[in-house]
Amino acid sequence: IYLFLSSFLVYTTNKYLIRKVVATSSKIKEFAIALSAFIGTLLYIYNPWTINRIHHHPPMVLSLASAYTFVFEVDKLLSRLDVKSCLPISTMLFISLKLALLLMFVATQPQALIIYLGFLLVVYVFASLIINGKTFLSKIFNRVVVVIVTLTLMLNMFWILPQFLTLMSGIREP
Repeated sequence: IYLFLSSFLVYTTNKYLIRKVVATSSKIKEFAIALSAFIGTLLYIYNPWTINRIHHHPPMVLSLASAYTFVFEVDKLLSRLDVKSCLPISTMLFISLKLALLLMFVATQPQALIIYLGFLLVVYVFASLIINGKTFLSKIFNRVVVVIVTLTLMLNMFWILPQFLTLMSGIREP
């Protein structure tokens, strides 16, 4: 189940990113995009390191795939928004639930949360700042994004708050 869910997450993310780069106009290009996303999924998920890890740490593979998909969802949200756009409450809640679920999957493995997701988000933000500049900053500080980030964090408080309190209180032993 871990491998199938991870493969699905990586395939949808690859397909979105390839579509964003390549403009489609015909069925042949759509097939080529699907084939490229499938091959990328095979290389990303079914490589020897992943197959070795799935026997010992099954949540690690799902965590890495969820981190990759989390960045894709953030990009999809920011590319959908204009500077002054507003989304319906139901859409904001749905996006927040998706991001909260992905963040929860990523947080099952601390190394994926800190190293992998942190690195991907930093690279995404710096690349977007270099490419888009002020429009990217205005999209980040949009009301919709602030509400979605707040809802996502509130939905994940069941694991964020105990970790934060443990770090702040200096407890070293359980």
